[in-house]
Parts: sequence; structure tokens; C-alpha cells
Amino acid sequence: MTYATDTMVKERLDIATADTSQAVKIAAKLTQANRLIDSKLKPHTTVPVTTPTEIVSALAEVEADFAAAFLVQDRGPAWKDQVDTFKKRADEGLKTVIDYFTGTGTVVIG
Repeated sequence: MTYATDTMVKERLDIATADTSQAVKIAAKLTQANRLIDSKLKPHTTVPVTTPTEIVSALAEVEADFAAAFLVQDRGPAWKDQVDTFKKRADEGLKTVIDYFTGTGTVVIG
């Protein structure tokens, strides 16, 4: 189960929603991102996370950012800045979620 949708990843990379040419690649990167997220969350909560809705929504955003970073990373070193931007945002979002589960923070959406 992934938290994000392929559409969320496409939006980050300015890929048309109807474009299916990278569907397999996007699905693989979403799975990669999901495994990373769940491995980081597992010491703090049961995975996959299904509640509360705000946390699941936050995880969808994190997962889409990680998946976008992994896709862009495959393009090569010239894309490092964009990769770093996606990864930084994903790392910050994931930290916020972990803080929620450890009782050291709250999640604010939107």
C-alpha cells in the first residue's frame, strides 16, 4: 500500500496526468519511497499507517516528494538541486510525522 498517488508525483514533475509513459517507473519509485517511509516509522508505530487522516495525508505528501526525488535522481547529477529540494521537503515532513508518533510534535496540514 502506498500513501501517495501517481498523480501527486506527476504534479511535482510537471508531467501531464494523462501521460502514462512513465507509469511503471513512477509506481516503482512510489514503492521504494513507501518502503523507506515505513522502515523509518516502524520503530514508532504500526505500519502501514491508516489513521489519523491528517497523518496519512502528510505521509502521502512525503511519499510523493521522495518518489519525485528518486525519479529525478535517475536523470543524473545535473539534477542534484531538484533532487535535494524534494528530499529536503520529504525529510522534514517525515520528521514531523515521527515527532507526532513520539509525542514530541504535532502535525498541521495546510
